[in-house]
Amino acid sequence: MYSADNNVSRTLVSEEYRLLNESAAVMELPCGALSLKGRDAFDFLQRLSTNDVLHIANGNAGMTILVNEKAKIIDIVTVLHVGDEIILVLESREAVKMEQWLNRFLFTEDVLINNISAEYLHRLVIGKEGGKRIQELLNITMPEERTNSSGFMLQVSGGFVFQDFLWQLPAYHLFLKKNESDRIIEHL
Repeated sequence: MYSADNNVSRTLVSEEYRLLNESAAVMELPCGALSLKGRDAFDFLQRLSTNDVLHIANGNAGMTILVNEKAKIIDIVTVLHVGDEIILVLESREAVKMEQWLNRFLFTEDVLINNISAEYLHRLVIGKEGGKRIQELLNITMPEERTNSSGFMLQVSGGFVFQDFLWQLPAYHLFLKKNESDRIIEHL
């Protein structure tokens, strides 16, 4: 049997979901980010990932899970392939710990890992109108939504826009350099 409080909560959640189906919301997310550079960066990441990151084309994004030697989840990350650089956008704020953990597995590989978390702000724009709002604000055209774990990533002035696959509603990440983000965040 449900109490009156449960009915009120369910009603509020239903109303919020209805609003997201009609408009959009912006959520601040933790900003943990690492840069991986070097000729062995993708091979190195491939060995620690549950998904195939070798086939993420330049200019695209993909999601993977980093696991330890006992298959315990370390973090869920979005992989941004930007030229000769891989940017890992972490689900957690634990970039320092993640950098230390990754460095444990470096031996002779040509990989340089840098914590770039302090340089970026991270926002999630979710809802039916989210993509339209981002396109208007940034004056860009986004590709069709994809439904698998490899989606689009656009480099925009001051950062990146990439698709999120974990929501049932359209969802996009804004991953923006702090010094470039004030105007954009202000107008969301």
